[in-house]
Amino acid sequence: MEAVMSERMLRREFLTAAGKVVLVIPAAAFLANCGGSSSGMNQQGNSLTVTSSSTLGHNHNLSVPFSDIDQPPAGGVELSTSTASPYGIGTHSHVVTLSTDDLTSIMNGGAVSVDTSTVSDHHHSFTIQMG
Repeated sequence: MEAVMSERMLRREFLTAAGKVVLVIPAAAFLANCGGSSSGMNQQGNSLTVTSSSTLGHNHNLSVPFSDIDQPPAGGVELSTSTASPYGIGTHSHVVTLSTDDLTSIMNGGAVSVDTSTVSDHHHSFTIQMG
């Protein structure tokens, strides 16, 4: 009888802890994506990916290929952001232009701040820097 009670308590404790984790993970993801400035950097794969400022309740990602950072093209690069579909604006993306000097600065560890093209009466800002 005592072993059955102990097993029930372990099961109850496990389910309570698991329920807390299920609630905490989505909340942490939501809070990580809040904010008005550029944040979130990912250097996995073949590019440096950064997240824009939040404007009109949404943001975009921008991936800058490491090949462009390591050997900046003479004319710079023009890159497209990820698409977003915020309510009232519709599906869209933006364009970001990085000069050769911008790419060289990123390669040398500097931070480069750029604005996107204006689409649907708004734009976003990115701060791009190697981590």
